[in-house]
Amino acid sequence: MENRIYILYALNAVGGDGPALKCGAKGALQRSPSLYFYSLLKAESAISCYREAYAPLYEDAQEAGEEAVSLYCLVLETWLTDSLYPEKLSTRVFSPDGAELDGVIYQVGDIIESPFGEHLQLGIVAESPFGEHVQPGSATESPVSEACYTVLAYPSMDVEYLQAPFLFAPKHTVDHRVRQQLNEELDAYLAFGQR
Repeated sequence: MENRIYILYALNAVGGDGPALKCGAKGALQRSPSLYFYSLLKAESAISCYREAYAPLYEDAQEAGEEAVSLYCLVLETWLTDSLYPEKLSTRVFSPDGAELDGVIYQVGDIIESPFGEHLQLGIVAESPFGEHVQPGSATESPVSEACYTVLAYPSMDVEYLQAPFLFAPKHTVDHRVRQQLNEELDAYLAFGQR
């Protein structure tokens, strides 16, 4: 049997994750230290109680007058370890309460929020990895955890390639001016191709 290791970590929103983001401002993200498991069952058990088990970390930071930290999502990576080079087999993302977030299939033009490096920000899907005629789950579709979307990141409008599990529907209503600018940039991108 193949040797696997399961790496669990959290992405935490620093200073809140909401109202500023709906206007297009970046929100800071912080990756927690990783937890390592050799059993999927133990990793999933840690996911189910993660919020409660690590609540003192958030409460201590807020009592000390530091910026508020909120759990944004949990990430579980599965790695194959019995090869010359470790190989990532999958990435699964969970809500702060431990529910697995299914790989939602986004369409061109969908506005999303996603971790862009150390920031959480808005973007618009410019290209889907699944194509127009490929149905999720078909033999010609790449696995959702490996698929990458092409996204125009707001406000820079840089082209980014983001792994499917890290795209989320915006948690707050997006300002109409931000939405309009994203749609205009998408139209230009589609009309003239990649920049």
